Amino acid sequence: MKFLIPALWAASLFIAAPPAAHAVEYLSDEVRYDEAIPTPEQFFGFEIGEWHINPEQSEAYLRELARRSERVTLKVTGRTYEQKPLLLLTITAPDNLAKIETIRRNHLDLDRPPEASDPVILWMGYSVHGDEASGANAALLFAYHLAAAEGE
Repeated sequence: MKFLIPALWAASLFIAAPPAAHAVEYLSDEVRYDEAIPTPEQFFGFEIGEWHINPEQSEAYLRELARRSERVTLKVTGRTYEQKPLLLLTITAPDNLAKIETIRRNHLDLDRPPEASDPVILWMGYSVHGDEASGANAALLFAYHLAAAEGE
């Protein structure tokens, strides 16, 4: 009887997960995407959600977005305890990237009232804990959308 629980646990590891969706199923049909920028599925060779994305895979894809899109920069802001890079991905209009430090300083200046021309700044944190697998997948899809979507 003492082998029953480990056997059931081991068997549960082989239960098939629901089929993963293609990235395009998560994205709007009304938006055109720059074909020069690969979807996560094209980059990884498997559908988003089919496998867990590890930190090295995620970093590689974000670096590819930064390399291919004029809207994206990637900066290492520090290191984890395991010496993995802590990444800051910035996605904005190319003219904003050229003045990103001024935008950052203006955003932090509490004595300066915001102006209508100031860009909206959002910080999005995904999978900040190791057991949050879906956040990493969502982050890559959202980054792809912001980097590759065309039009307004």
